[in-house]
Amino acid sequence: METIIDEAVAAMIKGQTLSLDEVQEDQTYSGCTLTVSNEDIQLSGVTFVNCAFAQTDFRGGEWLDCTVKGSRFLTADFTGSVMYRCRFEGCQLMGADFTRSTWRDVTVQDCQATYLILAEAKLKNVQFVDTKLTESSFQAASIVKPGLKISGGDVTGADFSDAKLAQVNLAKTHFDSLLFTPALLQGLKINQFQAAVIAGSLGADIVAE
Repeated sequence: METIIDEAVAAMIKGQTLSLDEVQEDQTYSGCTLTVSNEDIQLSGVTFVNCAFAQTDFRGGEWLDCTVKGSRFLTADFTGSVMYRCRFEGCQLMGADFTRSTWRDVTVQDCQATYLILAEAKLKNVQFVDTKLTESSFQAASIVKPGLKISGGDVTGADFSDAKLAQVNLAKTHFDSLLFTPALLQGLKINQFQAAVIAGSLGADIVAE
């Protein structure tokens, strides 16, 4: 077992500066600086740990079985990208734009994702765990079973307008306000305290007994 661990550590690429074009499948990169790619982004089985990405344009990229930890993607453009079986952990995703992207089996944990944009995205089996999503946008997103689950963190001010919420579970997160289309609210999973917020936004007067 010790030999296997030593080999895995030895195989890890640490502290190097290289282009995304040079990134290899099923490899782990730690503390590296990734310069701008000259090709379309196509990554598979790659793990990035505390890496710095010089690139901000990831439009139309394909990320399969990738794990990204401790990286910054502030206002990066991922429009039309594909994320399958990926995980973001401890990342900064504030203002990152995933408009019309496709997410399947994706987990985002312990991230800062204020103003994250997933408008018109296709979401299937997506989880946000302990992630700040205030003022984020899921406008007109297509959310299919097993859907979208948000636990921990905060989604106050998030925009779910024009999105069907039957496959959305917000019962274990926090919000003081939410934007949504009333006709598409049916099936949304919330707790009793959140129900009062929703009812209030629909014009109901909550009366204490």
